[in-house]
Amino acid sequence: MTSQFFLMLLVLTSTSFVFMLFIKLQEKTRVLAKRLPPGPWKLPVLGNLHQLNGDSPHVSLQHLSNDYGPLMFLQLGSVPTLVISSADVAREIFRTHDLIFSGRPRSYAAKKAVRKIVIMEILSSKRVQSFQAVRYEEVMLVLQFIAQSSTKPIDLSRLTLLLSNNIVCRVAFGQ
Repeated sequence: MTSQFFLMLLVLTSTSFVFMLFIKLQEKTRVLAKRLPPGPWKLPVLGNLHQLNGDSPHVSLQHLSNDYGPLMFLQLGSVPTLVISSADVAREIFRTHDLIFSGRPRSYAAKKAVRKIVIMEILSSKRVQSFQAVRYEEVMLVLQFIAQSSTKPIDLSRLTLLLSNNIVCRVAFGQ
């Protein structure tokens, strides 16, 4: 009896916690949406990508700017994008908000740290030398393939891509 009571209490508590978290996220998105410039409606995962014509996205952006003005907000997939389609508005924004737009993206430090780890650990000369046998075996397989199909045309770009993929996969995952 007491275990059922505690189980029900746990379910009730976790459900109310998730519900409160959902409400807080909704409030946060409403406040953020009020501060953004106008823009067209968007789909949950794609955002506004479906509204851009693949052949000429600049024409689609021009039509959207005719409807929503020279400053509009688009969600391109998971990337929030501010579209400025007027030189005067762009000049004003870069003049008044120059500190916001000058500088590097926020994730630069993380990219720099990952790059340092890759160079120090994975691309060290000792580690690269240890993969020499793998590279040699894969190159020999490619040369055998070229020799066997000497009468047929060969797509070297595809073959080079397969070679590099095979080397990377064998180094990362083993035989």
